[in-house]
Amino acid sequence: MHKLTYILPIVFLITVFSCQEKPVEAKIVAPLEIVDYPIPFIRDAIDARVIPSLQKETTWFGTAHYEPIYIGLYQDTVESRYYYPFAPKELDEEERKQLKERDITYYNKYNLDWLDERPYKRWHKAEVDLKIDTTHLINERSPSYPVMITNTAPDTIFVGYGGLIPLKLEAKDSSGLWKPIEQRFVFMCGNGVGDIILPPKEIVIVAVEVPNGNYSTQLRLNFGINYSKVFNGSINYRQFKHKFNDDGDYCDEYKKENNLE
Repeated sequence: MHKLTYILPIVFLITVFSCQEKPVEAKIVAPLEIVDYPIPFIRDAIDARVIPSLQKETTWFGTAHYEPIYIGLYQDTVESRYYYPFAPKELDEEERKQLKERDITYYNKYNLDWLDERPYKRWHKAEVDLKIDTTHLINERSPSYPVMITNTAPDTIFVGYGGLIPLKLEAKDSSGLWKPIEQRFVFMCGNGVGDIILPPKEIVIVAVEVPNGNYSTQLRLNFGINYSKVFNGSINYRQFKHKFNDDGDYCDEYKKENNLE
């Protein structure tokens, strides 16, 4: 009888707790699996009439002008190419038509009209994988390093506008501080300027001209909240300085050098 007295309450408690609802376990969302691919080998099949020179101003603080030379799914080897509509004026009507027909996939998949209001995350807030290959040069006329941006987010993101990818180059000054040596290109009027989008796990490749100057330092690329690895190079120290003053006019030094006084 005594044993039964102790056993009954225990059975009752077990029954009560077993009937209670079990807490719902939180669902764990697996991160997007991104394979750490190296930058593809770039077949430098550049037509001088189609690809304008990538040579940039290297004497003063410059303006970045990075255009996609490839956009799409990852491949081991890609061919650098120029995307319409930024075809040089030297091309005749038939050549421009062929270039546009070639890029119809690019238009339909990666280029959004400026009135399109899809709520994708903008490039300046999106986390991406940003790589630069300083062991592989492309474009003999203007030696450049290939740069690859991979969308590691689970959704499509904006990576550019007006046919440009808004990267900018930074360098360390003599005090060891990181400073930009170029600014992103800004259109005077935004109307009609479309956006470039990048789906998950896809890549966009651009070329950054190998910097050359009399000041050896460290450099890196900036893309919104993302930075590339640091690499060694040389620039002209005056690239830290703008050739325009606060009033938007040329500075005195620039005027003197170019006989504008």
